[in-house]
Parts: sequence; C-alpha cells; structure tokens
Amino acid sequence: MYRPYWNKTGHRLFKFIIIIFLISGFLGAAVTLMIESFLRPIFLAIAEEKAVQMVTDAISRSVYQHARTLQYTDLIHYQTNHQGDIILMQPNLQLVNEFISEVNMTIQQNLKKLRETEIRIPIAQALGIQVLAALGPSLSVQMVPIGIVRPPQILDTFETAGINQTRHKIYMHVIAEVRIVVPFLHKKIQVNTQVPVTEVTIMGKVPEVYVGIDGGIIRWE
Repeated sequence: MYRPYWNKTGHRLFKFIIIIFLISGFLGAAVTLMIESFLRPIFLAIAEEKAVQMVTDAISRSVYQHARTLQYTDLIHYQTNHQGDIILMQPNLQLVNEFISEVNMTIQQNLKKLRETEIRIPIAQALGIQVLAALGPSLSVQMVPIGIVRPPQILDTFETAGINQTRHKIYMHVIAEVRIVVPFLHKKIQVNTQVPVTEVTIMGKVPEVYVGIDGGIIRWE
C-alpha cells in the first residue's frame, strides 16, 4: 500500500540525481575549457622551445656528420710569399657545392625522422610546478617537419685573433620550418641556425682585400 509513495519519492530522487549530474558535467566542462584556454598557449610555448631545440640538434648533427672529415684547406686554397704572408685566397666552390648538397640531403632525412618523435609535456610543468614536473599526466605534442626554406649556405668571416693573427671561420647557415600541433591548435615556426664547419688561425698578414669583403670570400654571383 506504500508503493505509490516510494515510487514518487524514488522518481524525485532520480530527477534530482540527473539534475546534479548535468550541473556537475556542465561545470566540469566549463572548468576544463577554462583550463585548456589558459594552458594551451603555455603548452604551445613549451612545445615550440622543445621543437626548436630538436630541429637545431638535427641540423647540427647533419653538418657535423659531413664536416668531421673536412679540412680547412679542402675548402680554401691560399698562397703565401717568402715571408709567410698570404697573397692569394680562393674558395674551392666545386667542393663547397658538393658539401652543401650532401648536408642538405642528410638534414632532410633527419628532419623527417623527427615526425616519429613524440613530445610529451607534463601538465605540472605547464602550471609552473617544477617539483612535480616528472609526475602526473602529460600532453602529447606532434611535430610535423615542413623542410628547409632554402638550400643551406656556406658563409665565412674574418676576425682578429691577436697580433698579426687572423681567424677565418667557415660555417653553414640553415633555415628550416616545422609545424607543432597541440589539441585544437597548431603553429608553424622557423628555425634559423648557424653551425661551425671549420676554422683556422692564420699567422701573418692577410690582405684587406679579403678581410674587408662583406660576407667573406665564399660567394656566388
């Protein structure tokens, strides 16, 4: 005889639970969206920093792989007088071009491998809690290499290294692009880096016609 009362009470309780559940879900979703909107730019900034480091490392490894067996005299031919002073300096443009081509291919290959690398950013790190950075959940970031903006360039500079001494540095300039993707957001970044190839300290005088050249002596028309 009490069944209608209990049915009515149970029905009200069920409706109350549903309402509480919906309100909790709505509030939870709202809080989640607020947190995501706050954290997303932070995650993107951290991901950008990590991506730049990884791309720079990939480029540096590519250059060193080919430069480690390269000598300064392979790239630059010079002549001296009887006093030991340089009277002629000439770049070996054929070898320079071959070196650029080989390094370019290796860079492209190493950049493609980065697509397989997963970047995970701890949420605690994004919140600035460094003590717990190694603990708790993390967000996965995808990195999509786009490639090299333009062919790598070989550049060189002269600088004074001491009394009657000149240091000639040769380095490679590379500009690469990569896209980083976090949930609901992505950004294309450009990585501009210079990697040393070889250098030498020249004893004696170096004619101003070489030292004074803007951009060095390795040039193309």
